[in-house]
Amino acid sequence: MITFDLFLNKKWGNSIRGKIIDFYFKEEKEDGSLKTVGYYVKHNRGKLLNELVKNQVESIDEIKKIDLDGYQYNKEHSNENEFYFIKPFEK
Repeated sequence: MITFDLFLNKKWGNSIRGKIIDFYFKEEKEDGSLKTVGYYVKHNRGKLLNELVKNQVESIDEIKKIDLDGYQYNKEHSNENEFYFIKPFEK
């Protein structure tokens, strides 16, 4: 079982069985640094949850293929329990 930590309260973490994945949304800046924009984090978490439910996503590989308004899974920054979706800098 995969549990997606989109709206879970951290205090429940020990009582949930299965793997918990945290999702992070970052925007690449002109200098290559990554920035978190609070408004878009909440907005994209809701969109991601909608995609997972609407498309009945059941595997990790399916999650990695999701594109949310230009935010895409980034293998370099992600690990087994933390998935980073990064929006590349656009001039």
